[in-house]
Amino acid sequence: MAVRNCVIFIALNGRAYFPLNFGLANYLHSPDSGTASHEIWPRPIWRHLRQLDFKENKMKFLKIALVAAALTGFAASAQAQDSGLYGNIGAEAFEFDSYNIVARLGYQVSRNLSVEGQGSLGVIDEEVEGFDVGVDNSLAIFAKGSIPISDQFSLFTRTGYHFTKFGVDGDDLEGSVKIDGFAFGGGVEYLLDGQSGLRADVTFLDSSDNNIDGIDFSGRAETYAITYIRKF
Repeated sequence: MAVRNCVIFIALNGRAYFPLNFGLANYLHSPDSGTASHEIWPRPIWRHLRQLDFKENKMKFLKIALVAAALTGFAASAQAQDSGLYGNIGAEAFEFDSYNIVARLGYQVSRNLSVEGQGSLGVIDEEVEGFDVGVDNSLAIFAKGSIPISDQFSLFTRTGYHFTKFGVDGDDLEGSVKIDGFAFGGGVEYLLDGQSGLRADVTFLDSSDNNIDGIDFSGRAETYAITYIRKF
């Protein structure tokens, strides 16, 4: 609809400043016409068009038409291409013990490569011996490689780095543990149309060799997420 409006806009402006109108205005106000403008305006316009140079005006019209067509084609091409930006929002399970809201914002560099940032907030903790344990928040950045299987379906892998904060609360005890490390995983995407779709993925979070109060937090955990895709 935007392109159609653009075409109409160009056409209307082309007609409003059509070369014949310029030529007619110059003729009506020319001191060589030998006739006062107020005597010519009430008479039918078509009688005076005969006195204009049609060949010259046709060439001007063709030039304007070509420029208008080029601008219209450019506008249609620009609208057909998306910006490369996309977003995800959905639910994430941390080893199916605690649950988070996850959101992502990414940029598709090419058909097979994207860069995306991810943030998670814990909403449901796991209860362990009277303590609520879960993810407080997590931030990560990934490079994502995609393999399109069809226009709608694609597989992907991604690798990056994460910073995750876990919280413990209960029985007059409240504390947190911060870990960071490499993150990697993969999943599938299915586009419902050109802009919307669904995504399912698994991500493995490594922890560097962190010893906190004599406790070793090194190791690996996994998250599972289902999100809604929106391309901008």
